[in-house]
Amino acid sequence: MILALSSVERYRNLVVDFDRVYGENLYEIFSCKIDEAFNFLSNKHFDYHFLQESLQELESLTPDSENYPETQGVLAQNAIIALCYCYDYMITNDSEMIYHSLGKLYETIDSSMKVMACVIMIWR
Repeated sequence: MILALSSVERYRNLVVDFDRVYGENLYEIFSCKIDEAFNFLSNKHFDYHFLQESLQELESLTPDSENYPETQGVLAQNAIIALCYCYDYMITNDSEMIYHSLGKLYETIDSSMKVMACVIMIWR
């Protein structure tokens, strides 16, 4: 779980880019939810109701790639969905959620690499 959540934390800048491109304000909430998740992991007492509310809030904020078709929309969507899977794990203790979270992060890496390849091709 720590690996998945630490990986999500590395993608905070993707949500900053999303906010910059689309004029949204998701970063503050996304960042807060990451911090909350780390705090929950360090506590022995989980408030499952609060976790579920946080998950629902994150799900409602997840950008839809149809409405935000640029790369920044897809990357922010993957980062937020990966965090949702972390919350799902904390609620259900289903280890499959960790795999899903890491899978979304791998998709993000793949998407980022495709963008970088396109930029390199343009610069040639």
